[in-house]
Amino acid sequence: MNERRRYFRVTDEVGLACRLMPEAPVPGASPMDRRFAEAEMLKLESAVVSTLETLRASQPAVHELLELFNRKINLALSLGKSLAGDDEGAPLRHHEVSLSACGIGFKAASAWPVGSLLQLDMMILSSNLRLRLATVVVGCEQVSEPHETPLWLVRGDFVNMEEEVQEMLVQHVMKRQSVELRRRREARERGDEAAG
Repeated sequence: MNERRRYFRVTDEVGLACRLMPEAPVPGASPMDRRFAEAEMLKLESAVVSTLETLRASQPAVHELLELFNRKINLALSLGKSLAGDDEGAPLRHHEVSLSACGIGFKAASAWPVGSLLQLDMMILSSNLRLRLATVVVGCEQVSEPHETPLWLVRGDFVNMEEEVQEMLVQHVMKRQSVELRRRREARERGDEAAG
């Protein structure tokens, strides 16, 4: 069975910037130092998210407060990277994406050839968590009409992903899916009440 099929896919709005993968390493901290620090941050984020979920039902006010603090810290870290110039590339723009723990689909103003290796800078807006993801383009189809501004649907698979990053994406996708299922259930119950 294809491993990719085991992951749920959700529609989400994220901050996103995309560019061809750089050939040379980013100047500054050595790649190993940076990767170690990023991996440690993601481990901590995963632990925080797991602990927060245990508080959701038993102490909702504490859960909400701690979740807000976590989002604030993630935003401050992201802003610090931006001011230090560590987030090279285009600014993040809001995009509606189709997201799973192993890939992404999004609309773009540029066509990327299948097989292109892209660097995606993505901010998960619900937590202000910023991720850098290597992505290989597996599909790119024009979705605009001939008389409209050109627009392409780009589909990509994440590659060389750290286990911690994938775990964060799994947690995020599951959380988004449970929110969506809850909304549908509540809408269905409201519909049943209105009919009855």
